[in-house]
Amino acid sequence: MAFRNLTAETMATISERWLDPERDRDVLAKLSIVAPLLPLIEERHQALIHGQHIVAAMKAEIGTVRTRQQTLDAKHDRKIRGTHYMLTGLAELADDADQAAAFLDLRDRLLPEGRSATGRSYVVDQAGDALRLPGRLDKDDRKQLDDVPTPWVGAS
Repeated sequence: MAFRNLTAETMATISERWLDPERDRDVLAKLSIVAPLLPLIEERHQALIHGQHIVAAMKAEIGTVRTRQQTLDAKHDRKIRGTHYMLTGLAELADDADQAAAFLDLRDRLLPEGRSATGRSYVVDQAGDALRLPGRLDKDDRKQLDDVPTPWVGAS
């Protein structure tokens, strides 16, 4: 076994046996070459245990963040689909060809990737979308968005 490939958990398990008086400690304490190293082994063992607690806390926090991120991503994807369908629907309902084209143009500026944007990675691809969006919209686009009937605006 290559010791450099041992996990922190494995090292803690091994050093726990070495330090336990009911197991290996008494034998190791009798060895003149090992006995002076026992305080250092205890120190390293405690550091391993402490590190495991830190890692466990970090994993729990990462799990919480990941769950929140998945919830937000699902909502974001739902909003993308709704926006795409709504603007497409308004274009279909428009009797004026120019108005229909304006709704489709607005839809395509808001969602350049279309509905396929929902398949993009939240962390890698979608995270900066809100920052990039204002650069894709002009004054007329904002006015047109203000005129789109959305009774739930402001609701989360």
